Amino acid sequence: MGLTIHYSGIFNAKASLSAFIEDVVDILKPLNFDFQVYETEFPIGIENTEDLTQIYGLSFTPPNCETVSLSFLANRRMSSSEHVHLWGDATDDEQKRFLYKLFTKTQFAGVETHQFIISLFKYLQKRNYFESIDIVDEGKYWETGNVDVLKENFAKYNQILDHVSIAFQSIPIQSGEDIQQYIERVSKRVNDNLNRN
Repeated sequence: MGLTIHYSGIFNAKASLSAFIEDVVDILKPLNFDFQVYETEFPIGIENTEDLTQIYGLSFTPPNCETVSLSFLANRRMSSSEHVHLWGDATDDEQKRFLYKLFTKTQFAGVETHQFIISLFKYLQKRNYFESIDIVDEGKYWETGNVDVLKENFAKYNQILDHVSIAFQSIPIQSGEDIQQYIERVSKRVNDNLNRN
């Protein structure tokens, strides 16, 4: 739970992966974000196969933020080592699609970090590094570019988190109630309270 950026995309076959990595690293270095570089060149001859053995590109982690994966499989589709671990063995098409659905929660990193990540995606898109990119921004900054809308959405998510935290602290589990029933009861109470406001 928390404000999140969801993203998926395909690296442009006409673009240079090594130039992409250099570009991003040049942006990240002055910010002192932790980052990790993976393979710097896509393999030749297996572009259309779903090879799960190597990750290409890089990832970075701003303070108090989940990792942003600007990483790809050999087929140039965005993925990450974590997604390969979780979904690489999936045989069901519905589950397998999660291999390519990345996300980064920014709720605890704050508005400025969220803005930076979205701005970086926009910059990389303008540089034609992506054949396609799909962003679903729960903060609505990708769509609007409006920091006031982003701040308002952060405030909404903070309010929800506050309600959930207070509810779990103040509502005890009942005798004979299992954990799922407890969570459902607390969630209903939180939803009822939020709908009243």
